[in-house]
Amino acid sequence: MRKLWWLFALIFLLLGCSVHTEPSPTGTISDQTSLRENLNQIVKRQLDREPLSFSIILEDHSDYRFVGEQKGADWTLKSEGTDEPIKLTKKGDQIELVQSENREKLSQRQLGLISPRDHLILLQEAAGRIKPIPASEEGIEGMEIILDKGKIGQIVEQQMGSQETAREVALNASRKIQVRYHLWYRTRDRELTRMEIHLDSTNPSSEKRVRYIFRNP
Repeated sequence: MRKLWWLFALIFLLLGCSVHTEPSPTGTISDQTSLRENLNQIVKRQLDREPLSFSIILEDHSDYRFVGEQKGADWTLKSEGTDEPIKLTKKGDQIELVQSENREKLSQRQLGLISPRDHLILLQEAAGRIKPIPASEEGIEGMEIILDKGKIGQIVEQQMGSQETAREVALNASRKIQVRYHLWYRTRDRELTRMEIHLDSTNPSSEKRVRYIFRNP
């Protein structure tokens, strides 16, 4: 179970470290402007919601689900379907990991991005190319966002601080990965229903996907 947890943490560390070169934006300037306006509306609606209930599913471990709730910048996350229960709690600057009877204090730097709020703010700050994608449900629209490599590089520098060796390792690993966000939202009110985060590696066997499902009205 410990191995699964650190796989989970590694995925989110890489999400904050991608510097893969993305294609240039496609479509007209007006198309990109409209898509960015939609993105901002989606993000604002979710950030204004409190509490925000969600589930996280790792593609390679579909039996494992993490159920969470966010209030402001604080959140809780509990595992389902695991041999040993895992609970993560963030309150203020304090993050605690409880696994069975073991308790451990962690830093935001160790965890990377976990909460929906963190990912949504990242999208606002570092969205690069945006394009519409098809949705399988009526009344639902989708969009794909590829993160801007320059802005993500700045975030890596801030996250790693003075840890030069750790920063170099993270940057070298992330050069082989492109991070894509897929958002699906209701057309009528821009309510986000699902978010997927794709880590596209140069090694197809290393590709990962993390799914967020929102339990909204």
